[in-house]
Amino acid sequence: MIAALSILIIFCAFVVPLLSIVYKERMSIREQLLAMQELEASIHHFINDEYEDFRNTNITVEEVKEHVFKHCMNWTGTNGRAYEQCFLSSR
Repeated sequence: MIAALSILIIFCAFVVPLLSIVYKERMSIREQLLAMQELEASIHHFINDEYEDFRNTNITVEEVKEHVFKHCMNWTGTNGRAYEQCFLSSR
């Protein structure tokens, strides 16, 4: 009986926190995918000279060379890390 209780305590002490870390990492990966989709949408609107009010105001656009633009998004993920995703486009 005590051995079974010890195993349960060890399980709860180590496995449950690991599952929490894995969940946060999975959420951060999902956030990266959403950021790439939002950047892609902003690039399509930028190329077509359309204006759309995006939810995320962390999108920046800077001209790298003539007619070549760098679109970047910065955010802090669920796991607490800072992320940056950038795409290039031409007009």
